[in-house]
Amino acid sequence: MRERTPMIVTLALTGIALYSMVHGMMSPDMYRLTAPSSPINYVFVPDDDEFTRSKHHVEGTFWSLAGVSLDVSVLYKKRGTAFEEAKLQQIVGSDKFSSPLPSLAKGERFFYYLRARDSSGNEVEIKPKRNLMDKLFAGGREKLFYVTYEGKPPRPLLIFHVGFIIGAMLLMLHGFHYSLVHVFNGRGLSAAYWTLLSAWFLFTISVLPLGFSIAKSTFGVGWSGFPVGSDITDNKSLAVVIFWAVVLSRAWRPQRGDFASRAGKMSGTTFAGLSLLGIVLTVLAYAIPHSIFVQ
Repeated sequence: MRERTPMIVTLALTGIALYSMVHGMMSPDMYRLTAPSSPINYVFVPDDDEFTRSKHHVEGTFWSLAGVSLDVSVLYKKRGTAFEEAKLQQIVGSDKFSSPLPSLAKGERFFYYLRARDSSGNEVEIKPKRNLMDKLFAGGREKLFYVTYEGKPPRPLLIFHVGFIIGAMLLMLHGFHYSLVHVFNGRGLSAAYWTLLSAWFLFTISVLPLGFSIAKSTFGVGWSGFPVGSDITDNKSLAVVIFWAVVLSRAWRPQRGDFASRAGKMSGTTFAGLSLLGIVLTVLAYAIPHSIFVQ
Protein backbone atom coordinates (compact mmCIF):
# COMPACT_ATOMS: atom_id res chain seq x y z
CA MET A 1 0.00 0.00 0.00
CA ARG A 2 2.89 2.38 0.78
CA GLU A 3 4.16 1.86 -2.78
CA ARG A 4 0.82 2.88 -4.29
CA THR A 5 -0.12 5.74 -1.96
CA PRO A 6 1.92 8.49 -3.76
CA MET A 7 0.38 7.62 -7.12
CA ILE A 8 -3.15 7.45 -5.65
CA VAL A 9 -2.79 10.85 -3.97
CA THR A 10 -1.27 12.42 -7.10
CA LEU A 11 -4.04 11.08 -9.34
CA ALA A 12 -6.68 12.30 -6.88
CA LEU A 13 -5.11 15.77 -6.88
CA THR A 14 -4.99 15.76 -10.67
CA GLY A 15 -8.65 14.77 -10.87
CA ILE A 16 -9.70 17.55 -8.50
CA ALA A 17 -7.66 20.12 -10.43
CA LEU A 18 -9.11 19.04 -13.80
CA TYR A 19 -12.66 19.06 -12.43
CA SER A 20 -12.21 22.55 -10.99
CA MET A 21 -10.74 23.85 -14.25
CA VAL A 22 -13.45 22.37 -16.49
CA HIS A 23 -16.22 23.39 -14.09
CA GLY A 24 -14.92 26.97 -14.05
CA MET A 25 -14.72 27.09 -17.85
CA MET A 26 -18.25 25.71 -18.31
CA SER A 27 -19.93 27.72 -15.53
CA PRO A 28 -20.01 31.42 -16.41
CA ASP A 29 -20.70 33.95 -13.69
CA MET A 30 -24.48 34.42 -13.91
CA TYR A 31 -26.97 36.43 -11.86
CA ARG A 32 -30.51 35.17 -12.14
CA LEU A 33 -33.83 35.77 -10.41
CA THR A 34 -36.74 33.91 -12.00
CA ALA A 35 -39.51 33.38 -9.48
CA PRO A 36 -43.29 33.81 -9.77
CA SER A 37 -43.30 35.59 -6.40
CA SER A 38 -40.81 38.24 -7.56
CA PRO A 39 -42.24 41.36 -9.24
CA ILE A 40 -39.03 41.82 -11.26
CA ASN A 41 -37.16 38.92 -12.86
CA TYR A 42 -33.78 39.09 -14.56
CA VAL A 43 -30.83 37.19 -16.06
CA PHE A 44 -27.49 38.99 -16.23
CA VAL A 45 -24.10 37.58 -17.30
CA PRO A 46 -21.29 40.11 -16.68
CA ASP A 47 -18.16 40.39 -18.82
CA ASP A 48 -15.09 41.87 -17.17
CA ASP A 49 -12.92 42.91 -20.12
CA GLU A 50 -13.18 45.09 -23.20
CA PHE A 51 -10.74 46.29 -25.84
CA THR A 52 -9.35 49.80 -25.49
CA ARG A 53 -11.21 52.43 -27.55
CA SER A 54 -14.32 50.22 -27.60
CA LYS A 55 -17.58 50.84 -25.76
CA HIS A 56 -18.51 48.09 -23.33
CA HIS A 57 -22.18 47.11 -23.63
CA VAL A 58 -23.94 46.23 -20.38
CA GLU A 59 -26.74 43.86 -21.35
CA GLY A 60 -29.29 41.77 -19.52
CA THR A 61 -32.79 40.35 -19.71
CA PHE A 62 -35.43 41.88 -17.41
CA TRP A 63 -39.16 41.31 -17.23
CA SER A 64 -42.16 41.75 -14.97
CA LEU A 65 -44.59 38.90 -14.49
CA ALA A 66 -47.30 41.48 -13.77
CA GLY A 67 -46.83 42.95 -17.21
CA VAL A 68 -45.89 46.42 -15.98
CA SER A 69 -43.19 48.53 -17.61
CA LEU A 70 -39.58 48.49 -16.39
CA ASP A 71 -36.78 51.04 -16.18
CA VAL A 72 -33.27 49.54 -15.97
CA SER A 73 -30.16 51.62 -15.24
CA VAL A 74 -26.44 51.01 -14.86
CA LEU A 75 -24.68 53.04 -12.17
CA TYR A 76 -20.96 53.22 -12.95
CA LYS A 77 -17.83 55.01 -11.84
CA LYS A 78 -14.06 54.99 -12.02
CA ARG A 79 -12.06 54.41 -8.86
CA GLY A 80 -12.35 57.39 -6.50
CA THR A 81 -15.18 59.12 -8.40
CA ALA A 82 -18.94 59.42 -7.86
CA PHE A 83 -21.43 57.15 -9.60
CA GLU A 84 -22.96 58.20 -12.90
CA GLU A 85 -26.21 56.70 -14.14
CA ALA A 86 -27.14 55.58 -17.64
CA LYS A 87 -30.50 54.16 -18.63
CA LEU A 88 -30.49 50.84 -20.48
CA GLN A 89 -32.57 50.86 -23.62
CA GLN A 90 -35.05 48.06 -24.21
CA ILE A 91 -34.64 46.25 -27.50
CA VAL A 92 -37.99 46.38 -29.29
CA GLY A 93 -39.94 43.13 -29.18
CA SER A 94 -37.82 41.53 -26.46
CA ASP A 95 -37.05 41.59 -22.74
CA LYS A 96 -33.42 42.50 -23.42
CA PHE A 97 -31.96 45.81 -22.21
CA SER A 98 -28.62 47.26 -23.28
CA SER A 99 -26.48 50.37 -22.85
CA PRO A 100 -22.85 51.15 -23.75
CA LEU A 101 -20.35 52.46 -21.23
CA PRO A 102 -17.85 55.04 -22.52
CA SER A 103 -14.46 53.84 -23.75
CA LEU A 104 -11.43 54.18 -21.47
CA ALA A 105 -7.67 54.16 -21.82
CA LYS A 106 -5.64 50.95 -21.59
CA GLY A 107 -5.70 49.48 -18.08
CA GLU A 108 -8.54 51.67 -16.74
CA ARG A 109 -11.70 50.21 -15.20
CA PHE A 110 -15.32 51.02 -14.65
CA PHE A 111 -17.05 49.66 -11.55
CA TYR A 112 -20.81 49.32 -11.72
CA TYR A 113 -24.06 47.72 -10.59
CA LEU A 114 -27.56 47.53 -12.07
CA ARG A 115 -30.88 48.84 -10.79
CA ALA A 116 -34.32 47.89 -12.13
CA ARG A 117 -37.61 49.58 -11.23
CA ASP A 118 -41.15 48.85 -12.37
CA SER A 119 -44.08 51.25 -12.72
CA SER A 120 -45.61 49.86 -9.51
CA GLY A 121 -42.70 51.12 -7.39
CA ASN A 122 -40.83 47.84 -6.96
CA GLU A 123 -37.03 48.03 -7.19
CA VAL A 124 -34.13 45.60 -7.26
CA GLU A 125 -30.37 46.20 -7.28
CA ILE A 126 -28.06 43.66 -8.90
CA LYS A 127 -24.55 43.44 -7.41
CA PRO A 128 -22.00 40.60 -7.35
CA LYS A 129 -22.37 37.97 -4.68
CA ARG A 130 -19.82 38.04 -1.86
CA ASN A 131 -18.18 34.64 -1.49
CA LEU A 132 -15.85 33.21 1.16
CA MET A 133 -12.76 34.70 -0.50
CA ASP A 134 -14.36 38.15 -0.47
CA LYS A 135 -15.15 37.87 3.22
CA LEU A 136 -11.62 36.69 4.05
CA PHE A 137 -9.67 39.25 2.01
CA ALA A 138 -12.02 42.19 1.38
CA GLY A 139 -13.75 42.46 4.76
CA GLY A 140 -16.98 44.44 4.58
CA ARG A 141 -16.07 46.32 1.41
CA GLU A 142 -18.83 46.62 -1.16
CA LYS A 143 -18.44 44.37 -4.17
CA LEU A 144 -19.24 45.70 -7.64
CA PHE A 145 -19.08 44.43 -11.19
CA TYR A 146 -16.12 45.78 -13.15
CA VAL A 147 -14.80 45.93 -16.68
CA THR A 148 -11.14 46.46 -17.58
CA TYR A 149 -10.19 48.06 -20.89
CA GLU A 150 -7.31 46.10 -22.41
CA GLY A 151 -4.88 46.19 -25.29
CA LYS A 152 -3.94 43.20 -27.43
CA PRO A 153 -0.71 41.44 -26.45
CA PRO A 154 1.33 39.75 -29.21
CA ARG A 155 0.05 36.24 -29.84
CA PRO A 156 3.51 34.55 -29.65
CA LEU A 157 3.97 35.96 -26.13
CA LEU A 158 0.61 34.53 -25.06
CA ILE A 159 1.42 31.13 -26.55
CA PHE A 160 4.77 30.91 -24.75
CA HIS A 161 3.28 32.30 -21.52
CA VAL A 162 0.45 29.76 -21.42
CA GLY A 163 2.69 26.91 -22.63
CA PHE A 164 5.31 27.56 -19.95
CA ILE A 165 2.67 27.83 -17.22
CA ILE A 166 1.10 24.52 -18.26
CA GLY A 167 4.54 22.91 -18.43
CA ALA A 168 5.42 24.26 -14.97
CA MET A 169 2.18 22.93 -13.48
CA LEU A 170 2.71 19.47 -15.02
CA LEU A 171 6.29 19.33 -13.72
CA MET A 172 5.13 20.51 -10.31
CA LEU A 173 2.60 17.70 -10.28
CA HIS A 174 5.43 15.24 -11.01
CA GLY A 175 7.47 16.86 -8.25
CA PHE A 176 4.54 16.39 -5.89
CA HIS A 177 4.49 12.68 -6.75
CA TYR A 178 8.25 12.21 -6.29
CA SER A 179 8.19 14.10 -2.99
CA LEU A 180 5.45 11.77 -1.73
CA VAL A 181 7.49 8.79 -2.93
CA HIS A 182 10.41 9.98 -0.81
CA VAL A 183 8.19 10.55 2.25
CA PHE A 184 6.57 7.11 2.02
CA ASN A 185 9.36 4.98 0.56
CA GLY A 186 12.65 6.88 0.91
CA ARG A 187 13.16 7.08 -2.88
CA GLY A 188 12.68 9.75 -5.53
CA LEU A 189 14.60 12.63 -3.90
CA SER A 190 16.82 13.39 -6.89
CA ALA A 191 13.87 13.14 -9.31
CA ALA A 192 11.81 15.49 -7.09
CA TYR A 193 14.59 18.07 -7.01
CA TRP A 194 15.35 18.19 -10.72
CA THR A 195 11.67 18.11 -11.66
CA LEU A 196 10.81 21.00 -9.33
CA LEU A 197 13.89 22.96 -10.47
CA SER A 198 12.65 22.65 -14.06
CA ALA A 199 9.14 23.68 -12.98
CA TRP A 200 10.52 26.75 -11.20
CA PHE A 201 12.56 27.70 -14.27
CA LEU A 202 9.51 27.57 -16.58
CA PHE A 203 7.27 29.32 -14.05
CA THR A 204 9.77 32.15 -13.49
CA ILE A 205 10.17 32.82 -17.21
CA SER A 206 6.39 32.75 -17.67
CA VAL A 207 5.43 35.16 -14.89
CA LEU A 208 8.39 37.57 -14.90
CA PRO A 209 9.79 38.47 -18.35
CA LEU A 210 6.83 37.11 -20.33
CA GLY A 211 4.27 38.23 -17.75
CA PHE A 212 5.81 41.71 -17.67
CA SER A 213 5.61 42.02 -21.46
CA ILE A 214 2.01 40.78 -21.62
CA ALA A 215 0.90 43.08 -18.80
CA LYS A 216 2.59 46.03 -20.52
CA SER A 217 0.79 45.27 -23.79
CA THR A 218 -2.56 44.56 -22.12
CA PHE A 219 -2.80 47.05 -19.25
CA GLY A 220 -0.13 49.63 -20.08
CA VAL A 221 1.90 48.79 -16.94
CA GLY A 222 4.37 45.92 -16.95
CA TRP A 223 4.91 45.54 -13.21
CA SER A 224 2.55 46.80 -10.51
CA GLY A 225 3.58 44.59 -7.60
CA PHE A 226 6.14 45.06 -4.81
CA PRO A 227 7.99 47.38 -4.36
CA VAL A 228 6.21 49.87 -6.66
CA GLY A 229 2.62 48.67 -6.20
CA SER A 230 0.26 46.18 -4.60
CA ASP A 231 -1.21 44.20 -7.50
CA ILE A 232 -2.11 40.75 -6.13
CA THR A 233 -1.24 38.85 -9.33
CA ASP A 234 2.28 40.30 -9.51
CA ASN A 235 2.83 39.93 -5.77
CA LYS A 236 1.71 36.31 -5.50
CA SER A 237 3.80 35.41 -8.57
CA LEU A 238 6.84 37.07 -6.99
CA ALA A 239 6.20 35.30 -3.66
CA VAL A 240 6.00 31.89 -5.38
CA VAL A 241 9.20 32.54 -7.36
CA ILE A 242 11.12 33.61 -4.23
CA PHE A 243 9.83 30.70 -2.11
CA TRP A 244 10.97 28.10 -4.62
CA ALA A 245 14.26 29.94 -5.26
CA VAL A 246 15.11 29.74 -1.54
CA VAL A 247 14.14 26.08 -1.17
CA LEU A 248 15.87 24.95 -4.36
CA SER A 249 19.04 26.95 -3.68
CA ARG A 250 19.33 25.42 -0.20
CA ALA A 251 18.87 21.97 -1.74
CA TRP A 252 21.31 22.52 -4.63
CA ARG A 253 23.38 19.48 -5.70
CA PRO A 254 21.29 16.72 -4.18
CA GLN A 255 22.93 13.38 -3.55
CA ARG A 256 22.30 11.18 -6.57
CA GLY A 257 20.86 7.69 -6.38
CA ASP A 258 17.47 6.12 -5.89
CA PHE A 259 17.76 6.14 -2.10
CA ALA A 260 19.47 9.55 -1.65
CA SER A 261 18.99 10.84 1.89
CA ARG A 262 20.08 14.47 1.57
CA ALA A 263 19.50 17.39 -0.79
CA GLY A 264 22.16 20.05 -0.46
CA LYS A 265 22.08 21.65 3.00
CA MET A 266 18.89 19.94 4.14
CA SER A 267 17.71 16.39 4.68
CA GLY A 268 15.66 14.66 2.03
CA THR A 269 12.65 14.57 4.33
CA THR A 270 12.87 18.32 4.95
CA PHE A 271 13.13 19.05 1.24
CA ALA A 272 10.21 16.76 0.41
CA GLY A 273 8.10 18.37 3.15
CA LEU A 274 8.92 21.90 1.97
CA SER A 275 8.17 20.86 -1.61
CA LEU A 276 4.75 19.51 -0.69
CA LEU A 277 4.03 22.65 1.35
CA GLY A 278 5.21 24.86 -1.51
CA ILE A 279 3.00 23.12 -4.05
CA VAL A 280 -0.06 23.49 -1.79
CA LEU A 281 0.74 27.17 -1.15
CA THR A 282 1.23 27.77 -4.89
CA VAL A 283 -2.19 26.29 -5.64
CA LEU A 284 -3.83 28.29 -2.84
CA ALA A 285 -2.17 31.52 -4.00
CA TYR A 286 -3.58 31.13 -7.48
CA ALA A 287 -7.01 30.15 -6.15
CA ILE A 288 -7.38 33.71 -4.77
CA PRO A 289 -9.35 35.66 -7.41
CA HIS A 290 -7.71 38.81 -8.74
CA SER A 291 -11.10 40.58 -8.63
CA ILE A 292 -11.04 40.79 -4.82
CA PHE A 293 -8.25 43.34 -4.90
CA VAL A 294 -9.11 45.56 -7.86
CA GLN A 295 -11.98 47.47 -6.21
